[in-house]
This record gives sequence, structure tokens and C-alpha cells, in this order.
Amino acid sequence: WTNSNATILGQFVGVAMIAVFAFGVSALFWVAIKYSIGARVSAEAELAGLDKAELGLEAYPEFTRS
Repeated sequence: WTNSNATILGQFVGVAMIAVFAFGVSALFWVAIKYSIGARVSAEAELAGLDKAELGLEAYPEFTRS
């Protein structure tokens, strides 16, 4: 049940390397999406609401301001 070669430091290094790899790949995808199709909507679409901007209707019309 024990393995003298698997130290807690070795486990920590493994976890840290996986975390660095995951962060790097995620950052790469984020930058690729940001500069290709964009990661945000326009300010006008954000103010109008995404339901109105993308679908042309409001999801909860009973909660709109009149």
C-alpha cells in the first residue's frame, strides 16, 4: 500500500505541472477566441440584453421597464 518513490513533494510537483499546463492551454484558447470571433458582445447589445440582441425578442417580457 505504500510506495517510497511517491513522495508528497513529487505529488505536489505533478499537480503543479498539470495546473501550469491547463492554465497555458486555457490562456491559448482564450486569446485565440478573443482575436478571432471576439469574447464579448457590443456595448449596445449588452445594454439591450442578449435575448433582444441575438434572438429579437425578450425572454421575460413581464419584467421589462415600461
